[in-house]
Amino acid sequence: MTTEEATEILGVQGSLPCTIHFWGTDTPSRNFDTVHDGLNFITEAGKQEPLPDLHIHGNQGDIAVNGPDLEKLIAAASAIRSVP
Repeated sequence: MTTEEATEILGVQGSLPCTIHFWGTDTPSRNFDTVHDGLNFITEAGKQEPLPDLHIHGNQGDIAVNGPDLEKLIAAASAIRSVP
């Protein structure tokens, strides 16, 4: 996923609900009202946990994002938040 693709996903799907699954840890799965809220949580929890799987719940089905693609999505969200 490129930075442009990550930014497009946030623009199109950033307000959709999502679920975050931390595999192999004691942190339970959590549901969030928006992808932006979920990414904010990952940014904080990610300091203590491995990167989770992020499932975006859209009208056409779920999209799973993890690994390097999730890192790009987090970076794009951080860049968007830092723009005044």
